[in-house]
This record gives sequence, structure tokens and C-alpha cells, in this order.
Amino acid sequence: MEILKIIGLSTGSIAILFILTKIMGQREMSQLSVFDYFITITIGSIAAEMSTSLESNFIQPVVAMIVYALITLLVSYLNTKFVKLRPILSGRTLILYDNRYFI
Repeated sequence: MEILKIIGLSTGSIAILFILTKIMGQREMSQLSVFDYFITITIGSIAAEMSTSLESNFIQPVVAMIVYALITLLVSYLNTKFVKLRPILSGRTLILYDNRYFI
């Protein structure tokens, strides 16, 4: 009986992850900011915990994943609309090596 519950929870968590990924927008790893990378790992961790936790409620991890996705969308919106917030939200690019000074 527990195996069927794990299969159902795992399938549900994969479906929720798929929907949240579509809502948050698909990007390649090179396009992710540190914040996006952190949020992606956190949502995946919550989904993994949801699929293996047999005692807890199914709704609580789903709500947590949705909250993380909404915060990601809010930060993305703020990053797009307010240029002065961009260095705070996304960070600044640091060039470690520039080849134009060498022949």
C-alpha cells in the first residue's frame, strides 16, 4: 500500500514540477541567475521530500512549491521593470579574464 502511495505522490510531484517549470519559463543552465538556480534546487528538494514523506500532508509541499514559483516570478518581474533593482536582484557580472589586451 505504501508503494502505491509513493508512486502516486511521485507522479503528482513530477506533474507539479512540470507545470511550475512551464509557468516560470524554461531557461538553459547558463541563463539562470544564482537566485533562479537556488530556487530550482529548493523546489526540486521539496518535490523529492513530498514524494517520499508518507506521514505529512500532500498540500503543504505543493503550497511551498507554488510560493517559491510565485516569488521567482515576482523577482523576475521586478528585475525586468525596475533597472535600479537589477544589480541587487541579479548581481553584477565579474570579468575574470579579458583577451582583448593580449595579441
